[in-house]
Amino acid sequence: MITVGSGARQRSAAASRVALAGVSLRESNPELSLILGATAMRMDPDPLVKAALMDGIMATRQQQLAGSVDIWAAALSADGRLAFTSDNGRGVRVRPLPDRRSVRDEVYMPASFLLKDAAAGEVALSLDGKVALIDTANVWDPPVEIWDLTKPKKPRHSATFEGGQPEGDVESLTITPDGRTALVNRTDSETDVGHVLVLDITDRSHPVKVASLSSKKTGSGRLGVDATDKVAVIVGKDGAVVWDITDPSKPKETASIRRPGTAEWRSVALGPEGDVVVVGTGDGAVVWDLPSGGDPVQRGAFSQGTGPVDMMSAVSDRHTVLIRQGIYSVALWEITDPSHPFKVAQLGGVDSFARSVALSRNGMTAFVGVNQGSGVWWNLAEVSGDPLRDLCRGGAAPNGFILDKDKWDRYVGEGWADHFGDRTFFQPCSDPL
Repeated sequence: MITVGSGARQRSAAASRVALAGVSLRESNPELSLILGATAMRMDPDPLVKAALMDGIMATRQQQLAGSVDIWAAALSADGRLAFTSDNGRGVRVRPLPDRRSVRDEVYMPASFLLKDAAAGEVALSLDGKVALIDTANVWDPPVEIWDLTKPKKPRHSATFEGGQPEGDVESLTITPDGRTALVNRTDSETDVGHVLVLDITDRSHPVKVASLSSKKTGSGRLGVDATDKVAVIVGKDGAVVWDITDPSKPKETASIRRPGTAEWRSVALGPEGDVVVVGTGDGAVVWDLPSGGDPVQRGAFSQGTGPVDMMSAVSDRHTVLIRQGIYSVALWEITDPSHPFKVAQLGGVDSFARSVALSRNGMTAFVGVNQGSGVWWNLAEVSGDPLRDLCRGGAAPNGFILDKDKWDRYVGEGWADHFGDRTFFQPCSDPL
């Protein structure tokens, strides 16, 4: 039974009760779950109530990728309609993703195989989805394969680039947005220093090494490239090095950042204009400005409690970034104001170790590869971090988005009249409260 008075405390307690009722219905009755969550928000927009409603919204936009198990690596095309995945022991695949606003039911999605019964430690995909890079896992000094995906149903092997100093594992791969340059980040097994091989892949059948970028100042690490084809950043445990790759054959080191504090730097994502970089650390994430011709400046940090961030995607055109917090938690953050990053949504449904994360350049699709599970992806269209607005604007709420007294009594308990007066139903998207 809910006892309601005029005080904020009673109203907050009632809203929490309604929100919990909504959470309990998320699987059995997702629409009513959202109705109750929206009603709770109207009663009291407490942070926990808000988070519960956002989790419910994201659950309706989530789908398992059928036919995939233990995805080691993944990349998305810019429009989010093509996923490029490496399944341990099942092969590297090109997977089309349905263009649907609300995704919930699992559907069959045919996949084209590049390498059957194999896996890749790292993969990369050009923004247009027409060029792919693969490094072969579990192979010493692995070669890099280039594939032509102009016809996604009939991928064609273009070339294999072997060797390239130093010998060792491939830490990360990327393709510049214009699709003309590939960057391969190798770690020297003896010195733990990363070297990025810069390959001209204009002629996909004849990749040519044109330069290399050293990370002696940082140690081995991850690699990020912006959407202007001009900036590359190598992040290692001790800091970062910024390179100008406007002319890929003559890269220029423009700045370096020494790690402030003791938390190791583990991951990196660049903003679309190359003027902002997000760095994942052992205890969170920080945002740095990269002013042209000036020294990098730290602007903001993700809120406390984020946990270690050792995996993230490139920052989308919507200035959102997908991060892995620890190994089981994945979240979408916005950095429109680099001084005040805020969490847009927590992405649930990751029940096992998240091996890989990817965010489409348009910011509309998020993808997570899961160990001992499959790929999970989300439609992020019109997701802003304000769940009530996202749910209600533009008639997005389902028809009949109404809470009536019978449903209240059945799922929440007593107290209807105290909240809604003489009304027999409440429309959380429009009715005054």
